[in-house]
Amino acid sequence: MADSARTPQTQSGSHGAPRSAAELEQVEGSSDLVPQEHMSQAQLMQLQAMEELEQQADEFWNVSSDYPLPAKNLYLVRVLLLVVPSLIIVYYFIRVTLFPIGAVPLVYLVMHMWLAMIYRANRSVKLVLLANVVSGVAAAIMTAFFTYVLVTLHGPQTLLDRVGMFYTVTLLTVMASFALEILFSLFYSLAVRRSLRRSKRKKAEEERQNAEEQKVAEPNAEASQAAEQG
Repeated sequence: MADSARTPQTQSGSHGAPRSAAELEQVEGSSDLVPQEHMSQAQLMQLQAMEELEQQADEFWNVSSDYPLPAKNLYLVRVLLLVVPSLIIVYYFIRVTLFPIGAVPLVYLVMHMWLAMIYRANRSVKLVLLANVVSGVAAAIMTAFFTYVLVTLHGPQTLLDRVGMFYTVTLLTVMASFALEILFSLFYSLAVRRSLRRSKRKKAEEERQNAEEQKVAEPNAEASQAAEQG
């Protein structure tokens, strides 16, 4: 009898007694399991910062343009024009036994193939913008380097006399590809940026119109309520 009387009391105590903050914090630092009233100010700030970062990352990956993106097929042409120069650079690095570095042009080629697909699908346009800005800067640096080499050698004719026709043509092909990359990167950076600005302006106008309609609707609703009460 005493055991049976003690058992419900123990159970009711385990269910009815308020839990401490340590019991509520099942996993330290886990914001999903800890109520906000038991979290310190530093934990709340950390949670808010993490939520903002997650929101920014989600917006960065999922932002699309409300307007059609221009020259989608031209992006595929750009990728095709990168194939030959990429293979030439890989060949040069293999000749000097630096194949790991020579794989960089292939990575660059695959990256733009992927960007061409998401650009055609109008997905993650901010990523396309960022990648084209980086590509333009890298292509400008390489173009400046090759231009310096040509100026130092006093023109393509000197290069032709020193290394022969094959290496001269391949080197000029690579130089031309870098120059084209500057133009392509500039074009698509400006195109995506313009589309994003138009989309942002459109959303701002829609929000302003909705706010104006709401302001107009509120007095009408109050007047109708007053008429019904009268």
